[in-house]
Amino acid sequence: MVDDAGLQLRFTVLAPFLDERLRRIWAAAEAQAIGYGGIEAVHRVTGLAHKTIRGGVADLDDEQVRAADRDGKRGG
Repeated sequence: MVDDAGLQLRFTVLAPFLDERLRRIWAAAEAQAIGYGGIEAVHRVTGLAHKTIRGGVADLDDEQVRAADRDGKRGG
């Protein structure tokens, strides 16, 4: 069962601080944490498009995207 109220609260609190890319990644992380039906639940609560959330899931799964996001040098 999805905690719609908790999901809505997290989105409402974080949304002003998120750009488009981070909003997509946050939504994907929430969907993955929910598991089966997560993309639909996040869509229902936030209004973000399914395609946007799936794009975030692809970003989270992409090694190259994660490596490119690192700030600074390794070991620093």
